[in-house]
Amino acid sequence: LTLKPRPREGRIHYTLDGRAPSPSSPAYEAPLTLESTATVEARLFDERGRARGEPWERTFSRVECEGGGIE
Repeated sequence: LTLKPRPREGRIHYTLDGRAPSPSSPAYEAPLTLESTATVEARLFDERGRARGEPWERTFSRVECEGGGIE
């Protein structure tokens, strides 16, 4: 999962358990690999830890492939 940060506006912090992110949540630094179904919440925070804009939330579901997978 790749997020598109706006470095001039702050840092993206995220959670994978559906809870609201805070400045103490992990900071997004590289694409995330989701091994199972997860709810990702992300929010932009400025250098003082103030939330910028609205939070973003999406649930990604793991889907099992039948017949040997994808090549």
